Amino acid sequence: MNTYIAPLRDMQFVMTELASLDKALINPVDYPILIGYVCGGWQMAGAALAASISNAAGDDRDFDLAKIATAHFYADRILPTTSALLETIRSGASAALG
Repeated sequence: MNTYIAPLRDMQFVMTELASLDKALINPVDYPILIGYVCGGWQMAGAALAASISNAAGDDRDFDLAKIATAHFYADRILPTTSALLETIRSGASAALG
């Protein structure tokens, strides 16, 4: 579970570190992609939680299991790319601004 939560914790760094306009402008592409991936993970986690509650209640089991599987796929395949984007953001400003 920590693997899935780490990108959310790292966002605190991004929000405080990029308070400087110069640093924010160095990464005009990576930053929005990172935000999108992390927000997508947040939405997927919420959907998986709702699906697990629904599944426990005996509602649409096939839909719920598919929703949970999709959230696991997102967490395993998409969220790990946030680490690379975060490193690019962290190092990009120092390399460009000297």
